[in-house]
This record gives sequence, structure tokens and C-alpha cells, in this order.
Amino acid sequence: MLSTTRFGGRSETMPFISRLPLDVARPRTRELLRNPQEMKNEVLGAIDSGGGKERFLWRVDVEPGNRLALFAVTERTRPEWGGLWEACGREEEAARLAVRDYEPMLDMLEAGQEYAFKLTASPTYSEPSPRGPGVEPGAEAGAEGEKRQRGTRRPIKSRGEQMNWLVRRSAGAGFRVGEVELPSGFLDEEPQKVPDVLLSGTEVKSFKKAALAKPGAMSTVTIRKVTYTGRLVVEDEKLVRQVLVCGLGSAKAYGAGLMTLARMSR
Repeated sequence: MLSTTRFGGRSETMPFISRLPLDVARPRTRELLRNPQEMKNEVLGAIDSGGGKERFLWRVDVEPGNRLALFAVTERTRPEWGGLWEACGREEEAARLAVRDYEPMLDMLEAGQEYAFKLTASPTYSEPSPRGPGVEPGAEAGAEGEKRQRGTRRPIKSRGEQMNWLVRRSAGAGFRVGEVELPSGFLDEEPQKVPDVLLSGTEVKSFKKAALAKPGAMSTVTIRKVTYTGRLVVEDEKLVRQVLVCGLGSAKAYGAGLMTLARMSR
């Protein structure tokens, strides 16, 4: 099913957001959790009419009670999760399997709004290649060790630099990371503001995929992901909308880049 909506006589794609409770006791669930390439293929399989060319995002969240749920955002196609649900779904939570039109939430975005956010990302930088110039540390890249014309992608491992990566990227993504002021005298320093963000859930996964340069050969891909939870302020709603649908950072097909928002509790 392909859904569109119109603005000023122009047809626009309609994104969808999905939530699937996963049963970790099922063998197929454990297989997918071990291999991001396999999970990517399952998400692609659910996009019936996307033809493999549609942009999509996914991530696995740990929820209260150590339960797992798959979240996915598709750019224009309503996914059909029947096959994945049969193999991996947590039957007692069937009522919480949901596929929703993302448009109403995206339409509510306005500059100045404050949201709680969650982002699983793969912070990387590009190491200059001997053959040509590289880019500054913190620039967008992808899987660990992946080579591009501009250099070799490397993971950012330091917690401080991972936080700096998010702050740098936020400026071009239409939001400002919220800040909290440390009290006077904290560590014998003057009062200072720091990002109101918690880094957690560092995860490193290695898996095999077909090598593009050598037909029939396999290469090893390593993805390093970190989860950010915190507070942000919308500065450009159009850019934030783009991030929510298209992701932030690299390795988007492998469970990184999906950001979700929630209203702040009062």
C-alpha cells in the first residue's frame, strides 16, 4: 500500500512508524538481534512495494521489564509485518503491535517546542586517505573501517567525543540539545552548562555481507552504536522532520540513525 498526501497541489509521500514487541525466547528473534544484516533484510521484506529503494530506519529498544521492541520508520510505504510477527512477535502483547501514519505527529512540530528524545546512532569520523584529503573528525561516515573516496570511516569511541558529535550534528538537523546547569562548586568549578543528555547502551556488532568489489566474496562489517536520551528544542521544524524520517548519522540500514520524540512531562 502506497500512501500520499497533497500540499498545494503537489503529491508528497506519507511516512509510517511501526512498533513490534519482540519475543527474545524465539530462535529467529535471537538470530536477528545478532545480525543487523538479517534484520535489515526483514525490514526490507516488510516494505512490499518499496522495491528495495525506499529509505527506512529501524532500532531495537529495551523497554521496562527487559522486554524488546522493534521500531521502524518507512518513508512512503505502510509495512506488512505478518511474516516477522509470526517468527518473532511476543504474542501476549499482540495488541501493542502498531503501524501508524507518522504525518500527524510530524505536522505538530514547531520552532521553540521542547521534546524528550531518544536516538540510537553510529558516531564516526573520516580518517584522511593517503590518496587525497579527508574531512574533519566528527563528519558523517558509516561502518567501522569502511573506505570512501574522502577517507576511511572510523568509530568515535570516547564518550566526550560522542557527545560532541551529537551537539555538532544538531545544528544542521534543526534542533538544539537541551542544557542543564551544574550547581556552583561542583568539582570546585564555576557554574557551567552541559548537555542534558545521557549516553547509554553502547553496542558493537560484526557481521558478514557481500563484498561489492569482489562478486561472491564476503566482507566483515563492524557497527558501533550508542543510544542518546535527553531533551531538545526544535529550531527548524522542517529539518527536524527530515531527521525523524531519514535519520541522523550513518549506518542507517543497520539499526542506527532513528530518533523518536515524546512530549515532556510537566
